[in-house]
Amino acid sequence: MQVASILGDPDVMKFSDHGAFTSKQQMDWFQRALAVRTDDLLSGPFAIAQKSTGEVVGYINLSNEPKRNEQGDAEIGFRLSRHAWSNGYATEAVSGLLRKTDDIPSISRIVAMVDPNNKRSIRVLEKLGMSRVGEVMFDSYDHPDALYALKLRVS
Repeated sequence: MQVASILGDPDVMKFSDHGAFTSKQQMDWFQRALAVRTDDLLSGPFAIAQKSTGEVVGYINLSNEPKRNEQGDAEIGFRLSRHAWSNGYATEAVSGLLRKTDDIPSISRIVAMVDPNNKRSIRVLEKLGMSRVGEVMFDSYDHPDALYALKLRVS
């Protein structure tokens, strides 16, 4: 997989606030993603690969940026190449990452912010037990994202 097959694809980036990324924007995103660390036990982004072929078909990350998340929250994000949609990869990857959060006591809730029209991503979140708990409006957006959450433990 090349980053361009995800971040540069208009269909994949349909619900992104900026649409498909140019090559420079893709590199900038990747550098920022690598610089954002959550807990020392967990950093990302992580590749999502097909088990049978080893082909990387997407990425998943977990972050707790103070500008976006409350203390105790970790925000999950994921994207897949268009050819990998509807194969269960996102559900399996999110599920696996959620299991890893058991080792991080500072994380008490997983959150996801998703365009309310992004039915595929919402379906993944709901399959894993996340519920819509509100809305989030970012400065650069013209409409709010839906906020989904899954309580892990009482902090």
